[in-house]
Amino acid sequence: LDAWLQSLVGPPISDAHAYVARMLSETDFVSAIRTHTPELLEEIAGIADGAGLPRQLVLALQVLDEEWAYRSSIDQRESPAKCSSLAVVSSDALTWLAQNMDLGVYTDGHQCLLRLEAEDGDASLIFSLAGMIGLLGMNSHGLGVCVNSLPQLGSSTTGLPVAFAIRKLLEQTTLDAAVSLLRSVPHATNQHYLIAQAGAARSFEACPEGVVEYRPANSARIFHTNHPLAASLAASSSGGSSENSTIRWHSLTARLSSGALGLRDIKSALSSFDDPTHPVCRIKREGT
Repeated sequence: LDAWLQSLVGPPISDAHAYVARMLSETDFVSAIRTHTPELLEEIAGIADGAGLPRQLVLALQVLDEEWAYRSSIDQRESPAKCSSLAVVSSDALTWLAQNMDLGVYTDGHQCLLRLEAEDGDASLIFSLAGMIGLLGMNSHGLGVCVNSLPQLGSSTTGLPVAFAIRKLLEQTTLDAAVSLLRSVPHATNQHYLIAQAGAARSFEACPEGVVEYRPANSARIFHTNHPLAASLAASSSGGSSENSTIRWHSLTARLSSGALGLRDIKSALSSFDDPTHPVCRIKREGT
């Protein structure tokens, strides 16, 4: 939490606590959270009480993408180019789902893997940061979710934040159920959701205006970075795709579009530096 607050400071933000309080007062994500994921409000309260921290501050820690969107609305700062995701469905119904979670340097050292078990025996493995409810994950039904931002699409001061959508998706037992849920909730922030289970993967570009499915020519090989690929959204999105996002997408596509693939190939693609200026793998640099 201290590392996150320190990372917020910089023009025009001089007081991180005052900025967080302002963000929470000028947004209303709690209404959608209370409607669609009330149990997660209880979980956040438990995290806060257990750590001896204000509940509002711990709530603010959860809205990672929403904070970026809010900040860009007050100082026109561009969202950082980050996160490349992919799904590969092989002929034997084995499905690979993977991504780079490219976050600020302040997050390094605070990564964690949560194992959550429900009373009925279902379980989820969720990659997260200390104090956060989740960033991506998979469950014991073989359903997995990866995400990456789409800054060209709009955001809202209301709706369900990304972390809460991810956790709700991971409560589903089938891909169809997850897709139905994704289409039914109001989205606060622009985001690409890549959802997969054994034998299938589907790609959705979501924002407050709705959810559009991206259907690549080969549904068994899906690659995504930080710009809309669904034709209707790509044509109407503001700003178009960034050079960085486009080059990363081409790198993944060139490496993984054909041939038999395994874990080594996917790890190699996600750690690649095919373009030295815009590599798929971002290198940790102090202050970034």
